[in-house]
Amino acid sequence: MLGFRDERDYRRAAQVLQAANFTESAISEVIERRAILAMPPSDVPRIMRQTRELSPLDTLLRLFFVGVPVPVSAVLAALAPMPLASWVEAGLLAPHARDGQVDPRVQIWPVNGLLLAVDLPWRRSTAPEADFVVPPGPLTLQLAHAMIRQPCQRVLDLGTGSGALALLAASFAETVTATDMNPRALAFTRFNARLNGIDRLRFLIGDLFEPVAEERFELIVCNPPFVISPKQRFLYRDSGERGDLFCRRLARSALNHLESGGFLQFTANIAHQEGGSWKSDLEGWFKDLGGDTLILVQRTETASDYAMNWILSTESKEPAVVSQRYETWMDYFAQHRLEAVSYLLVTHRRSVGGPGWLQIDDPPCEIVGSCGDEIMWFFECRDRFGSAAGRQALLDHRLRPAPQVLLEQEYAMGSKGFEVHHSRVKKTGGLQYPMTIHPKVAQLMAGCEGERTLRQLLAELFASWDADWDGTLPLVLPVVQTLLERGVLVLAET
Repeated sequence: MLGFRDERDYRRAAQVLQAANFTESAISEVIERRAILAMPPSDVPRIMRQTRELSPLDTLLRLFFVGVPVPVSAVLAALAPMPLASWVEAGLLAPHARDGQVDPRVQIWPVNGLLLAVDLPWRRSTAPEADFVVPPGPLTLQLAHAMIRQPCQRVLDLGTGSGALALLAASFAETVTATDMNPRALAFTRFNARLNGIDRLRFLIGDLFEPVAEERFELIVCNPPFVISPKQRFLYRDSGERGDLFCRRLARSALNHLESGGFLQFTANIAHQEGGSWKSDLEGWFKDLGGDTLILVQRTETASDYAMNWILSTESKEPAVVSQRYETWMDYFAQHRLEAVSYLLVTHRRSVGGPGWLQIDDPPCEIVGSCGDEIMWFFECRDRFGSAAGRQALLDHRLRPAPQVLLEQEYAMGSKGFEVHHSRVKKTGGLQYPMTIHPKVAQLMAGCEGERTLRQLLAELFASWDADWDGTLPLVLPVVQTLLERGVLVLAET
């Protein structure tokens, strides 16, 4: 379906794209959007105007980013020194010029330093085919940012899609296994691996863990078909069962395929049922599994908003069809008493001893850039300082604020003039938690200059607060531990 006959043409094709500066930054500048994957169809006329000179970059943008035909002469110039016939034979361009124009057959996205071929943009009022291969969406990119990238032997990308996560994992893993039940997705992943010059991948077709039998991995990543929808329409979106129930089955099935101390990271949806507790339901996913789990809540949508967003983005934009589909979705939600849905990023570590813990971080956490090291540190911090003895050991460490941390204070007029009204901690990258802190915690943070131990600093602060050491310390140490876990404070000696 996809592929150059001459293996050397993969490198040549990549060089053609690179020579034209077909990169995230260049495309972002042309389309005037920082997040190129978030480009709406309404941007197309403006992009067409901005690329009307048909430079090599303009031509490649029109063909492989916007997905529209381009004059043959411009295509020949952009692809040189490769012949047009090679791209046609590989399935990237249409076999015959139409009215002096060349039509694209795939879209190519530059993402995180990779070049990813996927199906052409879906702009019709009707839904695409069930085996449609989509570009990596925002949740896949967030999972890519959150991926724990430590050297290891074996990684599994479950439901690989276009292969983004598998290709990124090849930078730190000896072997990466990419699986999918969609043969077209695996065909795109094979092509993308060759286009990016990555040969550490193997490709297996099948559902969930069937293709890997009894194998175990140090890291499993998955952006599963988690959507809570009334009908299975698309392989990339729907599993054939309720999305959160599928995610529960995924979490529990993964245990048998994780090495001791290995990590499972996946995106998920959890339904909020009327009269129920979604957090209790979520805890049930990991009950009796052992191990440690960190769950970041990214956002929550009402059932109505959730239905409309998925209908418009995947099913149809025709008003009459949208209305009909909306009724179907809402009837389904009413039948199951679902009133809202939360989007999650889950990181689970297989037990390395001890009772294990589960942390659900809500309200929402925003992921801004790479944060795999921060997530790994969360687990290390719990290992070191999660017990009462561990928190006591904190007293002998010197702490300082992380470089990307800002402390914002809001003042309001009080009886004695302006007084601190709110104190907020803000991070400029990685995991961004919404954290409002007590003014005394802000004072503690300001005192963490990395020179004194925490014991020395707290002795000074408690004296200024006229606070009893034995009564106040058990209240303060968990706060310090939380600031460490979330990367607000760091150990000065590291």
